[in-house]
Amino acid sequence: MLDAHPDPDIDLFDAFVEHGMQLLGCNAYCNERIDMRVGFDVTGPGGGAWHIDFRPGREGVGRGLDDCGYVYTFASRSLPPILAGEVPWEDFFLSLRFRARRDPDLYNDHLLGVLKFADANALAAVEAYERSIDRSARITVAAPDGRRWSVSRWCPHAGTDLRETGEVLVGAGPDGGDVLVCLAHHYRFDLGSGACSNGRCAPLEVTPLTGPAG
Repeated sequence: MLDAHPDPDIDLFDAFVEHGMQLLGCNAYCNERIDMRVGFDVTGPGGGAWHIDFRPGREGVGRGLDDCGYVYTFASRSLPPILAGEVPWEDFFLSLRFRARRDPDLYNDHLLGVLKFADANALAAVEAYERSIDRSARITVAAPDGRRWSVSRWCPHAGTDLRETGEVLVGAGPDGGDVLVCLAHHYRFDLGSGACSNGRCAPLEVTPLTGPAG
C-alpha cells in the first residue's frame, strides 16, 4: 500500500475541489436527497479538513468540517488515486482504510450512490427508476394482534415490494411504537407517522384501519 500510494508531495485541495464539483454536477435529484454537508478529514501531507455541501442552495466545496452530517477520515496517500479516477470510492471503502461518523445516525443511500457511480448517466437511471414507482399503490399489513394498516406497496427507499419484504414489528420503534421493516435493506418505518427511523428517505404512507379483516 505504501509503495503503491506514497504520501503526496503537493497540496491536494485544488484537485479535491475539482472532484467535489464534478460530484455535485452529476445529478440534482440525488443532491436533494443527500441534503447535507459531507466532511473529508484527510490526514497527512497535502491533506486537510474539507467538505462537499450537497444542500440545495448551498452547494459547493470548501474547508472545514462544521455542520457535517457525515465525516470520513483517512490518510492523504489514499486520495490521489481516487481523484485521478484510478480507484472508485466504493473500492476505497471496501479497503476499510478509513473511519466514519455521522450525526444524526441515519444511513444515506443517495450519498453512497453518488460516490459509488460518480456518473451522470448512471445516476439519471437511478432517478428515472425512483420516479417511475407508483406511489399510489397500497397494501394492507397486520400485526399478530390483528391490528391493520394500509401502507404504500413500494418501499420509499428503493422501491422493493412490501408485499414480499414487509414485516410488522410490535413495539420495536425508538419510542416503543410499532414499525414496518423492509427486509430487503432493513429500513424501518413508524406505523404512526410513516417516518423512517434509521435512514434518510421519504416517509411511508400509512393509514390505520379499523374493523375486522375482510
